[in-house]
Amino acid sequence: MTGRGTGGSGARPPCRRGRAAWGVRAVLLPVLVAVAAGFADARSFYPCLGVAPVNTTTVKSIVVAENLGGYVTFVTSPPYDTQRLFLVVKKGLIVIRRRGERRADPVTIFLDITDRVVNTAEELGLLCLAFDPDYDNNGAFYVVYTEADDPQLGPFRLVLSRFHVDPADPDRADPLSEERLLVLDEPETNHNGSQLIFGPDGFLYMSTGDGGGAGDRHGACGNAQNEGSLLGKILRLDVSADPAPDSLPPDCGGPAAGYRVPADNPLVGSPGACDEIFMLGLRNPWRFSFDPATAEMYISDNGQDCWEEIDWTPWESGGGLNFGWREMEGAHCYNHFDRRNCYNAAPETGCPRTCHDPAFTDPTYEYVHDGTVCSVIGGYVYRGCLMPSLHGLYFFGDYCAGFVYSMRITDGVVSEFTDRSAEVGAGLNMVYRLLTFGTDAQGELYIGHRDGMALKIVPPFPAMQVSGPGAQPFVLGPSAWSWEDLEWTTMHPVSEYRIYRGVPNGTFRCIHRTAGTSWMGGDPSVPQAGELFAYLVTAVSPDGEETSPGEPESARQLLPDPCP
Repeated sequence: MTGRGTGGSGARPPCRRGRAAWGVRAVLLPVLVAVAAGFADARSFYPCLGVAPVNTTTVKSIVVAENLGGYVTFVTSPPYDTQRLFLVVKKGLIVIRRRGERRADPVTIFLDITDRVVNTAEELGLLCLAFDPDYDNNGAFYVVYTEADDPQLGPFRLVLSRFHVDPADPDRADPLSEERLLVLDEPETNHNGSQLIFGPDGFLYMSTGDGGGAGDRHGACGNAQNEGSLLGKILRLDVSADPAPDSLPPDCGGPAAGYRVPADNPLVGSPGACDEIFMLGLRNPWRFSFDPATAEMYISDNGQDCWEEIDWTPWESGGGLNFGWREMEGAHCYNHFDRRNCYNAAPETGCPRTCHDPAFTDPTYEYVHDGTVCSVIGGYVYRGCLMPSLHGLYFFGDYCAGFVYSMRITDGVVSEFTDRSAEVGAGLNMVYRLLTFGTDAQGELYIGHRDGMALKIVPPFPAMQVSGPGAQPFVLGPSAWSWEDLEWTTMHPVSEYRIYRGVPNGTFRCIHRTAGTSWMGGDPSVPQAGELFAYLVTAVSPDGEETSPGEPESARQLLPDPCP
C-alpha cells in the first residue's frame, strides 16, 4: 500500500507473492528510512511521529469544532500533547477537542471562569492561553481575561492569571487554583492586546494595548510612548516557580504582582521606565509569535484609520525597539486631528519624539485601509509536521476583509507573498469572522472563528496519501490488514477507505471499501504459484475527494470500476 509521501520518496505499494507476506518489509523499509531524514527540521521542534509529510504549495481549511457558543479567541495545545486541542471561548471557557472526534461531537470543558470574566464588549473576555513549558510536570497554565466592577460601566481591568490542572483529572482545570500575577487598569474596553507566549528563553511574553479609544489620547503623549506605563507594550516576565537568581522584583506591576523581572530586560535601570517592558510604541498588538526555527519575532499591530502593520525583529535585537505609535501609524506620520490622511499628515508636536524619529523602527510590512481591510490578525511562521514544503512561510489575515495571506521574511525582506483567501475560506464566511491563529503540538495551523468554530489549515485532500512514509505502515497480517487512520493523524474527515489490488506500478482495481482502518481480506482464493500482487489503500472524503495512490502517480492507474 502506498501512503502520503513526498515526491522524492518513490513510495510503492506493498506486494505479496502467492500467500507469502514476507515481501512487505523489504518494500516498505527503505521508503520509511528515506523520508524520515527529509523532515528532521520539523521533528526538532515538534513530535512528528506518525505524520507523513505532504508535498504541496496549496492549502485548504476544515472545521474541527463548531457550535462552541461564542467567539473562539485562541487555539493551542500543551507541549508535546498530540492528543488534544484546547480552544479558548471569549465568554470564559476553555474546551478540549480530542483527536479522532468529529466536528459536531461535544467538547470537554477544561476550565469555566464565566463567573469572573467580563464579556460585555467586542474586545472584552477570555482572550488567550499559554501552557507552561513544564506543563507535564507542574500542570500550570496562564490566561489573560478582562474584569470590571460594573460589566457595563467599568472600570475595566486586564488580568494575567496562573491556574493548575486538577491533579485527579488531566481534562479538568481547577478554577479555584487561580493566582493573579498582574492586573492592569484599562481606560477603555478595547485595545487589550493579550497574547501570551513562552519565548525560546523560557520567559513569558505578554502583549498589551494602548488603553483603547482613538489615537491613544492618554496623558501628554499617550501610553504607548510612555516608558512608565505597561500599556502599548510587549512585556517579558519570569513566572517560574524557581526564578532566575538575578531576577528583579516587579517594577510597574504593583506590590501584589506575582512575577519576577528578567535582569536583562532592555529598559532595566533606565530612569522612569518600567523594567517589565520588552517592546514599546504599539497600538494594539493583538497577536505576536516567535519562529520556532530562528526565534525571530513577528508582531501584528492594529492600526488606527489607515495602516495595518507587521513588525519583524531578529532574536539578536534583544528587545527595546520602539515601533512609533502614536507618532507613527505604520511607516507614516500620524496626526489625531487629521487621522484619515493616510499619506501626508503633518506630525503632531509637543512630545519628546515626533514623526520619523531615528529611535523608531518602521514595520517590515504594512497595508493601507481600502474600505475592506481594517484589522490585521497576526499569525505564525509555519514549521509543522504535515507540510514541510511550506516551512518558513508566515501566515496572517485581516479581521474585516477575512483574507488569509502567507509570505516569507528573510533578513527583513518580504518575498513569496501569496493570497490564500480562496483556499482557506472556501465555503465559509470569513468577513468580520477571522479572530486569531493558533498552533497545536505538531506546529499545525488553526484559525479561531467568530461564529464559534475552529478551522485547521491542511493540504488539499487529493495531495494526501494513506500510510505514507513516516505514518503507520500498511501491515499485511495473517488475519487482518491495517493501515494509517488518516482522520486521526490529519483531523480531516474520512468517509471510507478503498483497498485496491493490482501489479506494482500498473493497473489497480478496487476490491473492498470500509469505514474502518483494517480488513479481513487479501489475495484471490486460488492464486497461481509465484503470482505477484500489489495492494494500495486510499481514503475518500465526505466531499468525494480521494487521496493520492502514491508517488509517482503516473506509474499507477486506478480503474473507475465500482468498489464492492
